[in-house]
Amino acid sequence: MDKIKLISFDLDGTILKDSKLSKGVIDAFHKLEKSDIKLVVNTGRSIDSLQEMFETLKLSGKNNYAILTTGAVVQNIDTKEILKHFHLNISDYIYIKNSLKNEYDLSVYTPNKLYYVNEIFPEIIEDNEILSMEIEKFDENKEIEISRVNIMGSSEKLDIFEKTHDKKFLKDYYYVRNIPISIEILNKKASKGNGLKAYMDKLGIKPSEAIAIGDGNNDISMFKVVEHSVAMGNASSEVKSHAKYVTDSIDNDGFVKMLEMFNLI
Repeated sequence: MDKIKLISFDLDGTILKDSKLSKGVIDAFHKLEKSDIKLVVNTGRSIDSLQEMFETLKLSGKNNYAILTTGAVVQNIDTKEILKHFHLNISDYIYIKNSLKNEYDLSVYTPNKLYYVNEIFPEIIEDNEILSMEIEKFDENKEIEISRVNIMGSSEKLDIFEKTHDKKFLKDYYYVRNIPISIEILNKKASKGNGLKAYMDKLGIKPSEAIAIGDGNNDISMFKVVEHSVAMGNASSEVKSHAKYVTDSIDNDGFVKMLEMFNLI
């Protein structure tokens, strides 16, 4: 097996439970600090909500990059320079909004802001408890680069959308439902996998030299660009079916056990 040079890891459900790190995970990252392995956060979150975690895991100050907003943004965690932004345009937003005929609430995300369209609704507040982004009212007359548009609502309402709504209008986009209250719509090229591939290409790292680990539907795309894909024990059977390996659950420090399995700590 080639030497492992990079680990791409999801956050929520992989190393974070209820937004908290276990002592085992923190200790493992401190051990990895002595290696030359690139440790790459790959998450639906934005960079501003992660600075404390970067410090705790000793990822800051090392020219590390993170893959953010479900792969739409590849960004330096120290300088915040954006290496890649698979973005949507205002015309995409208007097309999505008109296709939904005002039947669903929408939220709009850029690398550093969260926008509501008509009003601040409960689901956007719930989502932002994790994201910790600045919230503003969206102005569709202002041309900006959009990282993603979310269809939001109760889990019951989005269940109905998935079962009954004609989704032909989404054929030119990448979309994924990773949490019950939100369906994410992104540039067709945006995914955790494509964000990871862009960064691996920059570093010249081969798939055989990389591990990807996660628990959610949006992690499947990054499994496809590495040779060593690992699903968490708490992942769904669908996610596990796409992974080469399955580790223990987050409750039992599955991330740490994955590192031990590969003899990395």
